[in-house]
Amino acid sequence: MAELEATLEALVRDEAHDVVAAGRANIEVRYENSTGGSYRVISLVPIRKSACPVTIVAQSDREVSFFVGPPREREALTVDVWDRDQGELLDGVRAYLRAVLAGRVEVEARSGSSGGRVTFVLEDAQRHRHYYNAMAGPRLQPWARHRFDPY
Repeated sequence: MAELEATLEALVRDEAHDVVAAGRANIEVRYENSTGGSYRVISLVPIRKSACPVTIVAQSDREVSFFVGPPREREALTVDVWDRDQGELLDGVRAYLRAVLAGRVEVEARSGSSGGRVTFVLEDAQRHRHYYNAMAGPRLQPWARHRFDPY
């Protein structure tokens, strides 16, 4: 999995190169420990609060988690991208990351519940909607909708 983590970091650095060089975002990489060992956490943090932060974590060689939205405010929703073919997996991650950078992502969440939706509008105008359910959910007003600006 270390190889996929390195590939993901390189992908984020490549896709976000222009916005980082222009001072519109920062890339933060940190390592966290778990019972299975350490893992790499890659965050793309926009300078503008109206743009969408995203954190990317490889869960396995076939699955990558996107944490979409502001994690410090507990509004981030998780989207899992998986594919048996690693090339297809990376293409999916790249497409979602480009949508985030271009401001083509929308987050909807329910207050007091663990439900929510993340919608990515890809470059070909295709919409990918993901539903979120987990034990600990975001703390937003009922079906609060957040549309994010480009980086």
